[in-house]
Amino acid sequence: MMFPIDSLHKWHQLPPQERRLLVQAWAVLHVIHASLRILPFDIILAACQRVHSVQRPAPARKAPASALRLVWMMDVASRHSLVTTTCLNQALALSWLMGRLGMPSTLRIGVTRSTGHLAAHAWIEQDGHIIMAASQAEAYTPLFPVRPFEGHPS
Repeated sequence: MMFPIDSLHKWHQLPPQERRLLVQAWAVLHVIHASLRILPFDIILAACQRVHSVQRPAPARKAPASALRLVWMMDVASRHSLVTTTCLNQALALSWLMGRLGMPSTLRIGVTRSTGHLAAHAWIEQDGHIIMAASQAEAYTPLFPVRPFEGHPS
């Protein structure tokens, strides 16, 4: 069990830019969670895709984080969430955050049948590689290709 002082110490060890991204990941995760309860999925998906279509100026400095580091941040944000999050919450939030940073990503939603029940799972791919929820994603058959979230080259 991690005590609050351990978490605080780890927080202070993060570079300031990563702290900001972690707070953003946490906030977006909660906004997505609330949105999924009150809005149709296609509206939320369109909003996540819209953030990827906005041209962003090329950063003058090094990229803030790698995609795998953002996956780690989303995992941390999810573990410290005020609500129970799902793979869909996390995948949508991660795709939105990646879009804000100009990183391409593809949202995948798949299904499998297990003991007579249909189960669904969402994950994120980048350049054809699963970067979020890889161990679970391979057991699912993608329903349909969700239009890729295209990042803009820096």
